[in-house]
Amino acid sequence: MMAGAVDQRVLQALELVYAADTPVAQRREAEDVCQQLRESAQGPAYGVQLARASNGYSPMARHFGLQLIEHALRYRWGAGKKGGQLGSDECLQLRDQVWELVFDACPRPGSGGGGGGGQRDPQYISEKLVAVLAML
Repeated sequence: MMAGAVDQRVLQALELVYAADTPVAQRREAEDVCQQLRESAQGPAYGVQLARASNGYSPMARHFGLQLIEHALRYRWGAGKKGGQLGSDECLQLRDQVWELVFDACPRPGSGGGGGGGQRDPQYISEKLVAVLAML
């Protein structure tokens, strides 16, 4: 999986996880794909790509992107901490990217709201972004 462009397999897995009519076995496979990404070294980069409003992903995918970032902050932040797998350069880069997400979400005068495209983000996106920011 490459972080530059989000793999279609991830987007399809998200659709299956959230679709009400997905068979249980298929949903479990899709959840496994999401969990593997969450635990992979590429998780934070995927998270940033998915969460960025300007990339045009659905709110569901953007929320999952923020979950990926949150997971990295909670379990992988700081190589000096127990379980920390992100080096100091990676931590600084992720911190800066989170701040970019926050600035992109802030309403601009005359734009009608945040979300990069002049639209207001759904409340759950804003709340997750605040939770991620608080973890920094």
